[in-house]
Amino acid sequence: MKTIKLLFSVIFLLTLLGSPQIYAQGKGKEKKLEKSQQKKSEEVKQKGKEAKEKAEKESNKIKKEHKQKGEKVEKEIKAKKEFKGDGNAYGRNKGDLSGKEFGKLRSQEALEKIEEKQENINSSEKTLNEGRERVKKAKERLEKQKKAKEITEEEARKKEDKVGKAEKKLDELEEKIKKQKEKTKKEKKVLKDITVKDED
Repeated sequence: MKTIKLLFSVIFLLTLLGSPQIYAQGKGKEKKLEKSQQKKSEEVKQKGKEAKEKAEKESNKIKKEHKQKGEKVEKEIKAKKEFKGDGNAYGRNKGDLSGKEFGKLRSQEALEKIEEKQENINSSEKTLNEGRERVKKAKERLEKQKKAKEITEEEARKKEDKVGKAEKKLDELEEKIKKQKEKTKKEKKVLKDITVKDED
């Protein structure tokens, strides 16, 4: 028992004597840790400053490029406004024709375009009439087949749907033709008014 007491007392003394050393070693580690953290924070701050400077340089560079591009575009716009070249204006490049001759030539060209449009309208009307005739015949055939009970109700409905779609397309074509007729009629009238004024 004495040995156990002695052993405990020795261990107790050793722990008392050893704890300040351990404590001191812990402080040294803390100081080292603080120093390394300070170094790291300084490095991070330095890198942050460098990154910030780099970003500012890049943004300044981009701003300069945009400014230069803007100035370049403005110069191009001014140059285009000042340019009085050939362009699309009729009459600038009329060759050896006089103004009156050139005007007559242009009115003749316009008249030819209107006539071409009129021919297109006539061919479209012909197609429309043929289509209407075909739809009419298809309807008659369908009615005969229904009466003769050559086809089922479902087949009859499908064929009626097809005929209905064809009629809708023909109606749309008719509308387009009407609009085109009105447009060419107006163009003819305008051209006629212009040519009458020129003849006066």
